[in-house]
Amino acid sequence: MKFEPKRSIELHRPVVKRFERYDRREISQLFEPGVAFTRGAGRWGIPGIVETPKESGSFVLMVTLGKPFEGNPYQDVLTADGHLLWESQTQHGFGSRPIQKLLAHDPQERNIHLFVRSGRDSKYVYLGLLEYFSHNAIRENPVHFVWRIRYWDLSPDRLLGLGLEVGPPHDPAYVPLQKAASAQRLVKGSAPNTLNKSNVDRKNTAHARKVANVDWVERDIRNRHLGLQGEKLVLKHEIDELRLAGRDDLAERVRHVALYDSTAGFDIESFDIDGTPKLIEVKTTQGPKSTPFFISRNELSVSRAFPESYVIYRVFSHSAAASQVNFFELKGDVERSCGLVPVSFQAFPGIGSSN
Repeated sequence: MKFEPKRSIELHRPVVKRFERYDRREISQLFEPGVAFTRGAGRWGIPGIVETPKESGSFVLMVTLGKPFEGNPYQDVLTADGHLLWESQTQHGFGSRPIQKLLAHDPQERNIHLFVRSGRDSKYVYLGLLEYFSHNAIRENPVHFVWRIRYWDLSPDRLLGLGLEVGPPHDPAYVPLQKAASAQRLVKGSAPNTLNKSNVDRKNTAHARKVANVDWVERDIRNRHLGLQGEKLVLKHEIDELRLAGRDDLAERVRHVALYDSTAGFDIESFDIDGTPKLIEVKTTQGPKSTPFFISRNELSVSRAFPESYVIYRVFSHSAAASQVNFFELKGDVERSCGLVPVSFQAFPGIGSSN
């Protein structure tokens, strides 16, 4: 049977690949195709940071690691646990517009792409997306930032192979990523039984009272590697399933969107065997099947906009040592497939209800 791919939505196409090498001209063309480029001049030829598109709040950082040298007075350091210690340009203080945008960065709404190299004559290696971690509130001109690389899974050997010099971990308690079993695979199961809202509220209250039990949700947040491990499993699962169905053409188009676009509202672009797009948000836990998970307003919004394509893959009881990991699917608008309980709010000073 011949299938024709359906095109009900516009898919995110990658403009850049993790761990590939690029020079400044190539980077400029990836983000602004056709833009004029002059080596050593202009927006793309000199600065280590470019806002692209202009006034968008999204940035590209091109960083040369190591000690300052002629033409580069900055000392930027990549740490073994995936942090970037970065200095802004010397003319930038806390009042400058670029710094204000960087300090207010929200990875759900804007992207900051990181390209690094260890020497001025080398090409840059793309390491993916950054998110704000901290900054020095006293020092400026330049402003000193600490960024966290959103998907950090590089071993010392891989870093050496990429020619990147790294400093000691920013977090003294850092433990390197445990390698998953090489033959690890996903096995699909059924979703938990549907609960009405009153039952959801009672379960949430009971969960809060069991302080002696493991809080798997908080543990998942602290485990920075867990999400990436789950997403890699789902990526492999989707490609394997399409190939088994004879859809090599679709398997080649499966994309790990979260690696290059944190604003998409989902992690994996895949397809049903008839070509219908699937927008997969992966939620991974070491806890049991019933463990609740956090979801962002952006993810909720995309699930509402594309209910026919959106699906959550809930990977549970995850262990890097296991050969088999289980998951279930929740399709469509998340508000219809899950019971949502508000657990945090944004508070705006000076805007309150009058009595």
